[in-house]
Formats: sequence, C-alpha cells, structure tokens
Amino acid sequence: MDRYVLQTHHSLLLCPERLILLGHSAGGCLALWAAQRWSGTAGAVAPLVLAAAPVADLVKGYEMKVSDEGDAVELYMKQPPTSESALEAYRLASPAANLPVSFPLLIVYGDADADVPPELVKAYAHAARAGAPALVSVLEISQADHFQVVDATSDAWRQAIVPALAQLVRQHYGEEAAMALESN
Repeated sequence: MDRYVLQTHHSLLLCPERLILLGHSAGGCLALWAAQRWSGTAGAVAPLVLAAAPVADLVKGYEMKVSDEGDAVELYMKQPPTSESALEAYRLASPAANLPVSFPLLIVYGDADADVPPELVKAYAHAARAGAPALVSVLEISQADHFQVVDATSDAWRQAIVPALAQLVRQHYGEEAAMALESN
C-alpha cells in the first residue's frame, strides 16, 4: 500500500506540502494510517489530517462494537482480533498502535455520537496529543452526532470545524491557504 500511496501522489502531481487528508469514521482511520505511512517515507512531506470521529484504535473499536450493527471493525479488518496473526494485522492497521504522529492533526468528534463512542475518540486524542502536543489539536462538538461533524451545511462545520482547520492550515501552510479555506 505504501508504494501505491507514493505512486498515486506522483501520478496525480499532488502538492504534498499543501495536502489535507480528511476522513470520517473508518475513513478517519484510513486518513491517519495513510499520513503515518506517507510521513514515514524518506523525502515525503507529511500531509495535514482532519480525522472526524475516527475509529483510530481498531482493537478497542472491535471490543466496543462500534457502528449500528456492532460489526464494523470486524468487517473492515475481515477478521476478529482473536489470534496472534489477527492481532498483528490490527496493530499494523490501527493508528493508535503507531503513535506518535509526525504530521499536523485535527481530531474532531461529537459528544453525542452513537456510532463511534466519544470515549474511543477521546482516548486516541489524548494519546496522540501526549505524544506530539505541537502537532495535535482536538475539537469536541457539543451535541453533535456522528454525521454532523462532516456535514458542511451544519453549524458545527461552519462555526467550529472550519475555523479550527483554518488555524491549523495557517500554522502549517500559511495565511493565503487559510484565507482560501475560510472564504468558502
């Protein structure tokens, strides 16, 4: 997968010094995983990541039975973490097992999320911030559910998430990039 990420980057002529990866729920796990792999590659510039309600600890997510049916992590990993080889696969895929981060990160979640429990996100956010306090920002949205944190028409998005993301963009990419984000 690492080769694929880099080949895609080169074939699309991405500008990684201004790249933002945004992922929600399982996509948040993927955005974190991709940024960890990308930033661990020699010569690669780490992207900025917005992880919204990420399932960042796959073992805990499995134990907590995240999602409506409670089987999202097992389906995602195609196996339960019940053997040594399965636990190793979970470790390799789980951002929580690969801390500290080495890229700018904004973690966003709603305190009323019934799909990805806030305590799962909080535990990852605490560990990520402890390992890289200068890189990690955390934003808890009061009374927001699982989907309001990615609804660009919601007050949560416009009034809290965009300003927090713009601040991170300003720090890492400059004023012009932040103003472009804020103007939309």
